[in-house]
Amino acid sequence: MKRKIPLCFALVLILSVLLIPNLSASAAGNISWSVEDGVLTITGTGYIGHYGFASSRSDYTTTVPWEDYENEITSVVVGEGITYIGNLAFHYLNNLTEITLPSTLTGYSLGDNEPTVYSAFSFSQNQLKRINWNGTLDQWIRVQNRCASYYWGAEGSSNLMYCSPDLYVNGNLLTEAMLNADSPSLARDAFYNCKDLTTLTVEDGYSGSIGIYAFQGCQNLQTINFEGDAPNIDAYAFGGITATVNYIPYASWEGKVQSYGGNLTWVEQGVTTRGLWGDNLSWKLMEDGTLSITGEGEMDDFPVGSTEAWSALKDNILAVDIGNGVTSIGSRAFSDCDNLETISVPASIVNIGTEAFYGCNNLTSLTLHEGLESIGEHAFHGCALTELSLPDGVETIGICAFMGTNLTSISIPVSVTAIGLQAFYDCSNLTDVYYAGTLAQWNAIDFGQNNYYLLRATLHCNGIASGVWG
Repeated sequence: MKRKIPLCFALVLILSVLLIPNLSASAAGNISWSVEDGVLTITGTGYIGHYGFASSRSDYTTTVPWEDYENEITSVVVGEGITYIGNLAFHYLNNLTEITLPSTLTGYSLGDNEPTVYSAFSFSQNQLKRINWNGTLDQWIRVQNRCASYYWGAEGSSNLMYCSPDLYVNGNLLTEAMLNADSPSLARDAFYNCKDLTTLTVEDGYSGSIGIYAFQGCQNLQTINFEGDAPNIDAYAFGGITATVNYIPYASWEGKVQSYGGNLTWVEQGVTTRGLWGDNLSWKLMEDGTLSITGEGEMDDFPVGSTEAWSALKDNILAVDIGNGVTSIGSRAFSDCDNLETISVPASIVNIGTEAFYGCNNLTSLTLHEGLESIGEHAFHGCALTELSLPDGVETIGICAFMGTNLTSISIPVSVTAIGLQAFYDCSNLTDVYYAGTLAQWNAIDFGQNNYYLLRATLHCNGIASGVWG
């Protein structure tokens, strides 16, 4: 026996279908929407188009498809697969309190990657209390970097955080933010008005920058931890913030301990020993074995057998970090630092003194910069260096400067005029010398005696391997 469907029920079904149409053609991709119990749900793939006022642009339409429900909608759920939210899409949702955004979202409120006249959210932000972001924090930063600071006006901002909603990242209220080596730079307003944020940690290895007003309005941000070198920080990055900043005073922090528009209290961490050397330099030895040296001018030489300054702590030195402004490395400054593995030599260094790194048998690599003019006698004698490029501007290489190293190749600039006695003596692994000048210029260098291993190596002049000497 067939059952008959009551007429009233059939009408309800028909109306329910009619009231859940697809988005207009101005929204690219395969996108549909529905409203139920005050929740606007948008699913599919692609982007939600631009809506609002009449325009000559083909990607604009005059009204949003859910216009009839604007006063009913309290929550918006944008599904995975949606990549972009266009102008005025949720602009007039005056009762909107919560929005859920997918990890696939790449932007909002931009017209062809340009600032737009109206935000996707402007009026609706007035009641917005919660944002659910279903991606990672780094993904959120990239979206905010692209969109957060584009428009400010009487109606509000393009920034979703304009009215200080709670921000949930993958279901967790964002109270702690961590930037690591893979994290992007922070553009203007990246964390603007993130009121629940209490702690920011910038891990060692972060190479990005922190832009203007990046943390403006983060009223509960109380602790900032910098675990590595100083990033580039805009002068107003922490505008209005009162916080304690914990940092390890590597040389890169010289001149960067500032207010950045806020009331910041800076606290050094990880320093075991500190002191002065000469009249112009200060030094600190960190718990991680990094010796940081800052100041201006020349570094005084160390007497033979010295136990002054950091000389008595050589066994604890694993890395040397010299600040920009120091113009020389003194004689015997780091000789016999057996555990030294890395050194940061700034562009301000003009001279490396006698025996500066003598016997540093774990020092395998270093980078030297233009501005360096001379390398002293025995400067790197006995180091474990395997490859080295001398910068343009170096003029003299002292007696025994690289004696007994593990060099396999070295690049020598045309500025070199003299290479001292036995400068490359006992460098039996040296096979390739790359010279920036011509063979005639190479032959004009004043070579000291007993540089056999340097002169027997294959010589590359202007890209041509010649192997010719004399």
